[in-house]
Amino acid sequence: MAPGGWFKSASGPTEEEKRALVEQLQGRFADADLDEVTIGRFLLTRSWDLDGTTKMLQAHVNWRRENLPVSLEEVQPILDEGKFALLGTGAERRPAFAIRFGPMLKVDFKQKGEMERHIRAAVYCAEAMIASMAPGVETWTAVIDCTGIRAPPQAYMQEFTKVMQANYPERAYKIVMYPIPRFIVTVVKTFMVMLPEKTREKAAGASADGAVVARERARDASTVSFVSSIADLCEETGVTQSALPESMLGQTDLEVLKGASVLELGAGKSSVHRHTVAAGDTVKWSFRVLEHNVGFELRFAAEESSSPASPSSGAGAGYSLRKTDKVAEDMGEFTAEQAGALEFMFDNTFSYMRGKTIVVSCLSS
Repeated sequence: MAPGGWFKSASGPTEEEKRALVEQLQGRFADADLDEVTIGRFLLTRSWDLDGTTKMLQAHVNWRRENLPVSLEEVQPILDEGKFALLGTGAERRPAFAIRFGPMLKVDFKQKGEMERHIRAAVYCAEAMIASMAPGVETWTAVIDCTGIRAPPQAYMQEFTKVMQANYPERAYKIVMYPIPRFIVTVVKTFMVMLPEKTREKAAGASADGAVVARERARDASTVSFVSSIADLCEETGVTQSALPESMLGQTDLEVLKGASVLELGAGKSSVHRHTVAAGDTVKWSFRVLEHNVGFELRFAAEESSSPASPSSGAGAGYSLRKTDKVAEDMGEFTAEQAGALEFMFDNTFSYMRGKTIVVSCLSS
């Protein structure tokens, strides 16, 4: 983006007034090596308030003196653990990086030094992307790998967003969360604070099949997108699959949570999901209908029965564990005395117009 682009793309004061504000701040921070585009970003995030921007810039300058540079050698162990990854350049030559929530959840951030180490790793990635930006490129794309999680690393994200907001305002062009089924899109609320308030409203979404529901395509608009497959991720970011770390590859569209499967149940249809168990296995199971409800029966079929029970007839060896006419979600635990299969029988025959999406999770121990 050309230096003047920040002034032309933002609302508020006139272009002349904005240039005057930039010049005043350049005078106040003459020794801080701040170009006009950087000052423009800070002014924009502070709604072009001179005093507020002065305080923010002074805190930023102090922070840089105290914390930079961050060397690759310092953060290499964290990068090697796959918690962060630099992904090269994507669409419109923007650099991209990934944060992997799964590995981050294994860190005890209460231990002395762990929070600082991981924040510095994020700062290293930010500075590396800035250093690699081609002329006219001022923003990056962030990929949030949510594979296998039920909640984000909350404590870390709070500190992360605080540092990013204070020192890298208006840098996030797009945040892409992967792989995201519809029932956990609320995870994005944790990450939305990373975006400036003015661009937070421009968030976009995609359902579990990767179809984009809405997207703001203005050149300077930050967005949040939800995608469910590697192909969708590459299309959304412009990053090639070869640039992705191996830890992010090899997942199907439906392997969103550990032990989870997604069942599409058509209108007026019934279906059976089978989970094989060995003798002595304990299975913690749960399911959730993303919208509305279904009829549900859980049966156990002994190994001798080669064919699943029929939801309509109840045929098949074994016995019923639970049965409900209409339910949106349920969970429980079952210990198998003999080898066989748990049969999750879902009935949508009462609904002639509406199909259902059901997420089933079975974790055996």
